[in-house]
Amino acid sequence: MRWNCGVATLVWVFGAAAAVLKPMRQHMFGDVAAAEMHALDMPNAWDAEALFPANIHRAATQALESWITAQDAFSRKHIINNFASSSDGNGDARAGAICASPSRKHPDYYYAWTRDSALVVLEVIAWLDNNKLDYMLKDELKQRLDDYVEFTRHLQGLKNLKYGLGEAKFHMDGTAFRAPWCNAQTDGPALRARAILAYAQYVIKQANGDTTRAHELFSLVRTDLDYVTKVWMHPGNCDIWEESRGMHFYTLLVQKTALEEGARMAHTLDVDNGVAHVYERAAQEIAHKLPEFWD
Repeated sequence: MRWNCGVATLVWVFGAAAAVLKPMRQHMFGDVAAAEMHALDMPNAWDAEALFPANIHRAATQALESWITAQDAFSRKHIINNFASSSDGNGDARAGAICASPSRKHPDYYYAWTRDSALVVLEVIAWLDNNKLDYMLKDELKQRLDDYVEFTRHLQGLKNLKYGLGEAKFHMDGTAFRAPWCNAQTDGPALRARAILAYAQYVIKQANGDTTRAHELFSLVRTDLDYVTKVWMHPGNCDIWEESRGMHFYTLLVQKTALEEGARMAHTLDVDNGVAHVYERAAQEIAHKLPEFWD
């Protein structure tokens, strides 16, 4: 019995890990790169259905699916709650700010990290494509996304930031975090560009091809991607874990994906001044750099 419970737990863990990692990779790196990485998750020798008895696998799968359904609703609720809104009456947070955690001590994570916020927005945008989503909830989510866009505009306009757009986090009221931190973290602007690009694509689809709003959004994207083209090759940027400096495979891959998506949107919107070419060239240069991470 103990062995059976242990095996069921293993099946649950493998399934949960796959369920969590696959969408996370899609948000960070795009569908193609994520598919390549997901293919490496579990060799055939670790195929759950082949490895475990059918009754154990079936019971574990049912338990996992039940947990995922409950956890999905719980997580979505708390993700939305982490958006500051103009209707919240929260005087210490600017509308559109997304806290990494509501915890303010032990640990204090009540800040708006550029990276974390962008990943949350990419997830929320994916919800909007769900035709079963209540219209009132969709309207609420779109308002939260519009608030995020304006919060981004505010952050991009802040002056006298030591690391510019590479600042990793901000106070929830939209003011700069001035204490010592591992900066610059240049994956943040790339991920934020991807988030706003995803919203622009959604807006175009909903507007039956009208690109007026998408052009407004792309102006924010350009600010972030123009920055990325200038800093991606710097060897002293901070890594995602905020512990070491150098050139990081993850950061470069995120930047390459953002530049490629930005170039495609530039073509879609028929943006002038060779913007798409600049982004495409930078993405190609990063692509040539990536093989250096393999021995």
